[in-house]
Amino acid sequence: MKIDCNVIKDLLPLYADDLASSESRALVDEHICSCPDCKKELEALKAGEIKSVVDSIKVDEKEAKAPIKKVKRRIALTIVIACAVSIIAGFLVFLGISRPVKTLEIIPVESEMYTQEQMDEAIAAIRADFTELEGCQLLKLKYAGDDKVRKEWDYLHGYDPDAKTVMVFNSEFRTPLFGGDDAWNHNTIYTWDWFVVEHADGTWEVVTKGYC
Repeated sequence: MKIDCNVIKDLLPLYADDLASSESRALVDEHICSCPDCKKELEALKAGEIKSVVDSIKVDEKEAKAPIKKVKRRIALTIVIACAVSIIAGFLVFLGISRPVKTLEIIPVESEMYTQEQMDEAIAAIRADFTELEGCQLLKLKYAGDDKVRKEWDYLHGYDPDAKTVMVFNSEFRTPLFGGDDAWNHNTIYTWDWFVVEHADGTWEVVTKGYC
């Protein structure tokens, strides 16, 4: 049976490494008896002039392991960087250079003049206005009390004579660590009063704010 040279050449590396089956070896033996080119290639394989199957597998294993080693190095580097960032962040907090963000504490105060819903709307107006103090943290808010509102009644209605509601809130906030307004010290707690009015159209506005 005439076997194509390409088929025999595919079998030659296995034949040279003694990995071919007995049937395949028989085919190769029969073919090279009448094909000098395939016989010459087989001799070259045996002499080591052409890379054998075993050598090819070893090289492929090395090449396959190389990307895995790179991935392992990247993972290790990522872990090291994450640990370093955590340590630095903790150290900065310890030194007071950085600080965690605190949740706003709203101190409940009873009122005979206003409902809780009205207070909540006033607080929402204050929180919206507070965003203008870039980098500051609003820590506490407390309704200043009915007596304080009665005292400031005429003053607040001066901003809007038709105001439906006027309120005063006390607050505590911390200034930013760096930058921000030069009017205050950095990383310092300040206490301000916030004067809020509800206009006739139902909208709320902080009309003024400042030191208690």
